[in-house]
Amino acid sequence: STRLFYVATTRAADRLILSACYQPGNKISGPWLKLLDSRFHLDTGLPKGDSLLGQSAQPGIQRQRIPEIAVISDCLDEKSSLSPKRSIRLSDWNSLLDEATPIAPPPIALPLPDNLTVRERFSVSELEEIDEESPEKTSRNSKSRFAGAKALSTTESILLVNLVHAAVENINPAQPIDSEKMILHLCSQFEKDIPENLKQMAITRLLHFTNSPLLDELAQAKRLFRETEFLLRFEHQLEQPALIAGTVDCLLQDQNDHWHLIDYKTGTLPESPQAVMEKYGLQMTLYAIAIKQLTADFPKSIRIVQLAKTFRIVQLDFSPEILNRFKKKIADAISHLRTTGLQ
Repeated sequence: STRLFYVATTRAADRLILSACYQPGNKISGPWLKLLDSRFHLDTGLPKGDSLLGQSAQPGIQRQRIPEIAVISDCLDEKSSLSPKRSIRLSDWNSLLDEATPIAPPPIALPLPDNLTVRERFSVSELEEIDEESPEKTSRNSKSRFAGAKALSTTESILLVNLVHAAVENINPAQPIDSEKMILHLCSQFEKDIPENLKQMAITRLLHFTNSPLLDELAQAKRLFRETEFLLRFEHQLEQPALIAGTVDCLLQDQNDHWHLIDYKTGTLPESPQAVMEKYGLQMTLYAIAIKQLTADFPKSIRIVQLAKTFRIVQLDFSPEILNRFKKKIADAISHLRTTGLQ
């Protein structure tokens, strides 16, 4: 019952309306109303414990994130305002509907209109796609898209990416690792059969990773988080703030309490660090800002790890100028998506 109530109350996007038969001073009955009473003052809607800031329920919560609760306690007089019940035979239902005069539903029963000019939520990947469509990147990508050895199909590439990411996510850096055994075990959990060539490619990439100094760094980390989801509030150069959802591959805190961002790529990175920055700078900017939101500190280092035929680590250095340049790109992508959503 409590789980059902939780699902019902957390799915509302804009407004949640709860109705209950309750008067101050009356005995509270029912598990849902009792749960609400344990968290909120039913007569005012304010959080219990700390009515102003709600810190006792969730320490550190921002004031603007506490829900605005309006309590309406005016009740109808059931005896005088409600019509007496009358039974309607099912056989009479169609004729009654034909004779009834339709009326518009009250405004509170109507769905809230979509307002695409203030679309709020975006994903890192769709912002990257918009940035990739910029003229300078389109020209650059057209020259290098088909460079290199025999390419995998889209399906094969997705399988390989998912397999390698699952492996590095599940590794315990403090224990001996059998790369082949781990890959084969993960393959058995996939719905699709993994081709033999993809298994061998994944094993090779995982071996590169486990034989690198990076594994020791993960083992010595004070705190280690993998596949960390975030929802970033982004306001730079925007009239209306945006929420950006994404997932950080690896975030670790060293013994000096510094945070380090690590992102894994199964494809071949561009040759120069500058080209890597141009290709992945927008994504890494979002990750870094999200980490600062989560930890209060900008990452001490931001590294992209190439888990391809060869193993390579590229460190990206963000100056204030570079950071502001990518923030503007993010704001431009959001504005573009908000504008095109109107068409």
